[in-house]
Amino acid sequence: MLVLPSEGVARQSLAAARADYIALLEQTSQGRFSWPAKLWRWLKRSDRKDGSALLRAAARQGLRRLDDIEAGKGCQFCRPMEPLAV
Repeated sequence: MLVLPSEGVARQSLAAARADYIALLEQTSQGRFSWPAKLWRWLKRSDRKDGSALLRAAARQGLRRLDDIEAGKGCQFCRPMEPLAV
């Protein structure tokens, strides 16, 4: 089982990574657009073309990995990687 120090570089690094992943999700969220913009993006298939769907999937996967690390399950280098789910 992985034990992180209560106040240390590892804890700060995990907190910074979580904040970055959450910010990335907020920046690429479809909910931030008005309904006409959402319709326009859907018609143009912008979400697939500009990579924002892949960025959201990567951010969600990163948050799951952080949860696993904090739960003591290890890091992504300690176990096989899972495919990105779009």
